[in-house]
Amino acid sequence: MSGLIAVAIIVLVIGAVILGAVAGGQSNVSIKLGTNVPGEDCTALCNQWDARRQEKCAVQAAVDAAQRRVDNFLKELAASLAVATAFGAAAAVALTIPPFGWIVAIGMAAVAAAALLASTFIAGEVAGARGVLDSAERDASNARVNETEARRLLTDGCPDANECLGRQSPC
Repeated sequence: MSGLIAVAIIVLVIGAVILGAVAGGQSNVSIKLGTNVPGEDCTALCNQWDARRQEKCAVQAAVDAAQRRVDNFLKELAASLAVATAFGAAAAVALTIPPFGWIVAIGMAAVAAAALLASTFIAGEVAGARGVLDSAERDASNARVNETEARRLLTDGCPDANECLGRQSPC
């Protein structure tokens, strides 16, 4: 019987982590990065550079949002672990109260166990959200490279690129 309970607890914890990772890893942000095309038309090169700058801004906004999401999950994790610790300690103290302290301790231990289970779920969410953040950071790196290349194409291909380069950043 105790072996079955142990297996059930293990399955519950693993399930909570997996569900948390799936929930934390969901992102509705999808930014398709364009490609640069060399050419001699200065207007087209300027527009291409503007497009790469806008993509870079959008991807950076996605990175910032993903980082905030990770930070929020970490705060939730800290709070749930604090609740689990507090109720676990209270349960231990309640056991010292004769003659019925054990009854209070059972309730407090149940709350501590629920908070620990919530912590495992949130830890999974943190892992999933970090995966989204890593992906967004890779996209941001690619967007910076694309924007730099588009600027180089503009400055190399247009003798009077200063007008385009003087435009305000879209960020």
